[in-house]
Amino acid sequence: MTDEATLLETQDRLFQRYNNGVIEAISSVLEENFLFVDGSVVGDGLLFEQRINRLYRYHAGKGMLPLMTVDPRTVHVVGDLGWIVCEVTAVPEGDSYGWLTQLFMRRSRQWNLVHHHFSVKIGLA
Repeated sequence: MTDEATLLETQDRLFQRYNNGVIEAISSVLEENFLFVDGSVVGDGLLFEQRINRLYRYHAGKGMLPLMTVDPRTVHVVGDLGWIVCEVTAVPEGDSYGWLTQLFMRRSRQWNLVHHHFSVKIGLA
């Protein structure tokens, strides 16, 4: 399997865990100095799992699950650094929800998420 395919598989697993509400399992693929940018106020005191739980409750409450990536996803790998840029949709409507950039670092043959940035499309916030 190519590095790009492995990276896409890692992202798919992250989305599957999120959509199933298995938030604690997401932490297992995070790099120690992980940066999460979701439009929240920086320094609001929420830990990563609290932020993800809050987002999950929001998406579930609005009937926006599962969130899905839209192909084609742009994937790049340079050595042990990889990144994916893609659009995200809220199902069941399938409407475009925003854009996602995720950076991964490979350690001991496993891709770990080091940065997650999501931007909601204007008019949807």
